[in-house]
This record gives sequence, structure tokens and C-alpha cells, in this order.
Amino acid sequence: MKKLRHFGLLGGVILCCGVLMNFTIVAESEENISTPDMSVQESLTKNSNSELLESSVNYSKSDTSKSTSEYGNEGSTTSVSDKETEKPVGFEEIDVEDAVTSTYDVSEKVRPTTVAAGYTMDDIRGEYTFKKSTPIYDNPISKNIIAYFDKGDKVLYDKKGEVQGVTFVSYVTKKGERLYVSIADYDISNPQINNDSSIAPNFNDFKDPGQVNYVAHIQHEGWQGWAKQSQTSGTTGKSLNLDAIKIRLHPSSYSYKGSIEYRTHIQNRGWQKWVKDGELSGTVSENLRMEAIQINLTGDLSSKYDVQYRTYVQNIGWQPWVNNGNIAGTTGKSLRIEAIQVKVVYREDARKENPWEIINKKGVYTFTKRSEIKNNPSNSGKTIDFYDKGQQVEYDGVLKNEGKFWLTYVASNGQRRFVECDQNLVDTQDSKRNPQVEPKYDKKKSGMINYLTHVQNVGWQDWVRDGQTAGTNGRSLRMEAFKLELGQLPLNGSVQYRAHVQNIGWQKWSGPGNYAGTSGRSLRMEALEIKLTGDLSKRYDIEYRAHVQNVGWMPWVRNGQMAGTQGRSLRMEALQIRLVER
Repeated sequence: MKKLRHFGLLGGVILCCGVLMNFTIVAESEENISTPDMSVQESLTKNSNSELLESSVNYSKSDTSKSTSEYGNEGSTTSVSDKETEKPVGFEEIDVEDAVTSTYDVSEKVRPTTVAAGYTMDDIRGEYTFKKSTPIYDNPISKNIIAYFDKGDKVLYDKKGEVQGVTFVSYVTKKGERLYVSIADYDISNPQINNDSSIAPNFNDFKDPGQVNYVAHIQHEGWQGWAKQSQTSGTTGKSLNLDAIKIRLHPSSYSYKGSIEYRTHIQNRGWQKWVKDGELSGTVSENLRMEAIQINLTGDLSSKYDVQYRTYVQNIGWQPWVNNGNIAGTTGKSLRIEAIQVKVVYREDARKENPWEIINKKGVYTFTKRSEIKNNPSNSGKTIDFYDKGQQVEYDGVLKNEGKFWLTYVASNGQRRFVECDQNLVDTQDSKRNPQVEPKYDKKKSGMINYLTHVQNVGWQDWVRDGQTAGTNGRSLRMEAFKLELGQLPLNGSVQYRAHVQNIGWQKWSGPGNYAGTSGRSLRMEALEIKLTGDLSKRYDIEYRAHVQNVGWMPWVRNGQMAGTQGRSLRMEALQIRLVER
């Protein structure tokens, strides 16, 4: 351990045994230590004097530059300034020898944490080995240096978090002092080189966030990457606990105020307190299983959207979707949650009031004419300002309403704005071809099973294959028809399929080259059945699942079983199909 620096020049005259002795104690001339000046790039602004014309969407990464002398290199004599270092508050009260000790046996007399507000540290336990000489602080904001850990020293920490762009851990010494140390050799600005699964990935590094986003900590594996809207976070088939979770909304996806809150039921502890907006719920490094979860929206969001979620539970598998604060998982059964899916959907009663929904899509748009900026995507909306011809805006969402295409962004004052555009930004891929003309099936690009769908307002989509998604998700568009083609398989047999259609019911069985459903009649598909014939049926199972209105992705079914619903007047919106060898 490096000894603590003495401050200044201490001189004194001491009279001892009648002999006058003068002496001076000189401080060790070790190098001074500088701390990094953390700066964050400002959002891009538009070429306009009006605040309203500034889209606050920022696609640039935060520039968390670090000083190379933050911890000092061996032999370095880098100095921060020539001014005399001031003695930090509480400097005399902290034992330097004690500062490099750490324990989980926390005393009841732990010195209160004296850090400023504006950041949170998660209750995470772990051991860290230092890779270089590292200063110890009594406060991660003011950074008063107490002592140093040497390279190879270890610390047992019980808290971890990000402060001003730098990852800190906090620990308690054997005498009950709470101290802080940076582990900045983990570069939070570059997740591609982060292999430390003990640290939750930074949400700002998530390149393609959805309406709702979540990240899980898994037993023996640590933190996974961020998942979004309906994706699976956790594991299935590995018998691993889902230990903890963080959930947050993507602010630019909504034009209403509110947040997302959640709490978890933990083994031996029961229900934890409610947390919100990316805070940690659950435990880390304690090997305690999460058994249940509740999730809610708050504020104006709760009147326009539902949050829906489901869990994959030990011995049960995927449970049904629940929403808006209902319990997913189990209590009192000692069963672990292994995975979770979460989505936010526009409420049907809200859709009657505002029959539009923002589709997450980013880009830069150049205006070809003077265009009105409105507070909602409607001719009746209030005009806030104008974009002139030639000006540009960075948008983060698109939509179609009243037969017109709109882009949307968040202005620099935090308000969501809408501008009519003269391009179809909603269905850019579909608009490249005639949606009434079915795309040609290309055998050279085929998989084992190939399929395409006819979708409301879109028409025929492109062919997809082998488990890929056909249809739409999150756009509330009905699937109206579909068609299948088998790839080049060395077995006799074929595929047959049929659809359950609004006002019609079950249709007759069809085969390759024919479509099931309807086209041009505005009738929703509600369910389907698919089966194999001949030798194919002996070698393969055909599995498929449907994405259904108000339900989401339903469980996989196979070999002629029904996917979708019957008698509930719910539209199918998307489809996935795959062949699985027996």
C-alpha cells in the first residue's frame, strides 16, 4: 500500500531535556494525481434560430475522455497544479491503514455516505483485483484521496455504479468506513470490448432501443445485453436463475408523460420495494432466485398504453401474458424465473381517441417545401412553428394518420413535435414495389420452408424462410393471407395449410403455390393450421406460431394444431414457421 501524502511543509521547534532542536519534516515527493474531466457531447442542433426546430435526438456517443495521469504511472511525476493541495474534510478521521481493508461483515456504525445526488449505486457484491495503482476516495463526487490500492491488491465491494461516466465500486472497511474506488480499466464507452459480465451494460450504448427495454442478470453468467419490445431476456432450457432485472422506456417513443415501475419477489425475502426507470430489482451475486414480478406504467402513459409481460418459469415454461401490475411468475412454490418478455402496446380505447402509433425509425429528412410543425399528427393540430425548404431534421419516429405520412422528433424543450412529409417513411421497403403484386418465389434463395404474407395497408410482403417473421409486429395491422413453398428436400411429401378468416371461418386446405386467407376484402386472419404429408411427415415436424392482437407471440404448435384464436375476433399480425428434424 502506498502511504498517504502529507500536506505542505510541517516545521516546528521542540525543546527537549533543555536542548533546543530544530528540524523539518519533508513530505514524500511522490507524483500528484489528477482526476479526469468527464465531458459529454452536446446534442446535434439544426440550422435555425428557433428552439423548436432543434431535434434533441442525439446519435453520438458520450465522449468520456480520461486523463492518462488519473491514477499515475509508475515513475511518473505528473502534477495537477502548483497550488498547495487543500486538506480534505474528514481527512484526519480516516485510518489510512484501515482504508485498504474490506469486509462483508458490516458494522452497525458504518459512516454515513456523503455523496451528492444524481446517481445511483446498485447493491452488488463482488471481489475486484486492481490492475494498477488506484486512489481510494471518501466521496466519488469530490474525489478526496484517502489512500491507494497497489496493483494486485483486492477489494470486497458491496455496491457498484456509474458516477459521472466512470464505474465505481464502494466497500466498507473493517472499522466501518464506507469508501469508493474507480475500476476505470473497464471502458463503459466501448461495450464491444467489455467482457465483464459483472457490470450491467450501459443503456446509452444500446444502438437500437425499443419502446421498452430490459436487461437481466443470470446465475453463473452475469449481465446479458439489453433486450427490447417482446424479445427474450434470460435463458430457457439451462435451469439458471434470473437474479435481477432493469427496465426502462425509450423516451422518444412516447408523447405522454410517465414512467415504468416494477418490483420482484425474491427467494427468502419476498416482495422488494418498487423501483423505476432502469433501477435494479432483484439481487446480484447472492444466488437468490427471482420468483415473480409486477410491472406498471405511471402518469399519462398508463391511460394510453398497456405494459404486457410474461415469464418462463421452472417446471412450467412460458406462462400466459399478464399486464399492468398483475403477477407474472409464482409465489409460495419455490420456482425460479428463468426468462422474461416485456412489451408496451397502445390501448384499444386510446386508439379510438388517437388512431395512430409511432413506429421507431431514425433518419434525417430534408424538407422540399415550407412545412408546419404541429403538436399532434393531424390537420387540426396546433401549428407551433415552420420548417423552410432545404432545412433538415433528425427524426426518431414515423407514422401514418389521416391518409398522410408524418415524422416526429423531440424538440430541444422536451416536447414531441410532428411534421407532415411528402415521402412514405413508414413502409420504405414495401413502397419500392407494387404491394398488389406478389413477389416472385426464388428457389435459389429458398430455405427448408418459405412463406410470405398479405398485410393490411402493406399488401404482399417479401418471402421469408425458416423461422423468420412474416407480417408486422407493433403496428396493429391485420394479416389477411399467406402462402407456403417447400425448399428442395430429398423426401417425398408436401405441405398443406388452411386459415380461419373473419366472417368465413375455416377455409379448405391448400398446398404449395396457393394462398390461404383473402386478398382485397379487408378480412382478418384469426388462426391457421399447417401439416406435412408423405415421407416428410415421418422425418420432420413443422412448427409454427402466431402473433395475435392483445396477446403477442403465442406458444409454438406443430403438425396440424391451431395457432391463433377462434371465436375471439382477434387479428393475426405475424407468423413464424420452421421445420424441425425428428
